[in-house]
Amino acid sequence: MPQTTKKRKASVDGASDVSKRTGTHTATIILHERWNCDRLQHINELLLDGQTEHLVRTVLDSLLEKQQSRRAVEYCPSAYKYGRVYAQYGGLQSLDSCWRRLVCGEYYHDIDIKCAAQTILSQVSMKCFGSCDPLLLMSREESFARIREVAPDATDSAMKTMLLVCLHGGTHRPQKLGLPDTHPPIAYLQQLELMTERLGSRLAEHADHEHVWADIVSDPSKKNRLGTFISHVWQKEENRIILELHAFMQKERYVV
Repeated sequence: MPQTTKKRKASVDGASDVSKRTGTHTATIILHERWNCDRLQHINELLLDGQTEHLVRTVLDSLLEKQQSRRAVEYCPSAYKYGRVYAQYGGLQSLDSCWRRLVCGEYYHDIDIKCAAQTILSQVSMKCFGSCDPLLLMSREESFARIREVAPDATDSAMKTMLLVCLHGGTHRPQKLGLPDTHPPIAYLQQLELMTERLGSRLAEHADHEHVWADIVSDPSKKNRLGTFISHVWQKEENRIILELHAFMQKERYVV
């Protein structure tokens, strides 16, 4: 997450008012990201992948031209207007975490929701129905342990991908976990797929989310309707979290 600096007597830059806290909770935020120019210049001398190299050069030129260490970057949703916000025209979000730590130095703080989709869906379920399927409350470590009972050689990355597939209306493929093509489905992941179907069906009829389902059903381009719906449900809540966090920082007089 972009770093913040607390300045009690300073006012929050007016550009941050681009954040729209409306009834639809659409988040468009300008964050004033702080970069360490000296480190950025050293990184610019390294042989990097094309995307990182272009971003580093663009940001460095911008900072040197303005002779400052802060750079205003707009974050806004992409195709789904209530969904995740992404940096426009390059920002700290576009860098790998290892580079972010280097270019921000002591100003870098990473605030993250562990297993965001699963965590937020469990809270949505509790909010809407007063209960939550125990499968949604399992930690990542517990989920990985269940998978490794059947696929002991599965990598963390492969298991994370399969869990997201199951949580978004997809069907897991055991061979993606290092198992033979003829291996039968994994019972735990099948249970997760069925849980997602049940939860999606209930949410689609709930007053808070039925309009989202109606929009998806009316769009013929949406092939995985359940997966699209589930992602919209939890990303909308994540969007609201971002807005509340941003509002709190402004209230506390942080420069963000």
